[in-house]
Amino acid sequence: MQRKVTRGIRDSDILPKVVDLPEFMPEAEFRKRFGGIGSPVYKRMMDDIERRIAALPLYR
Repeated sequence: MQRKVTRGIRDSDILPKVVDLPEFMPEAEFRKRFGGIGSPVYKRMMDDIERRIAALPLYR
């Protein structure tokens, strides 16, 4: 990892694409969309985020 960092890193090396992820939603919208933390829909979203992070070159 140190070698990768010394060669230089870009934002895209450490942060996944996030433009299509939901953010800043009121609680009512969150519950409507996800049903609550731990719901299958919420878990799928979290799994997608984890996959995006795991796919980044810096973390491989």
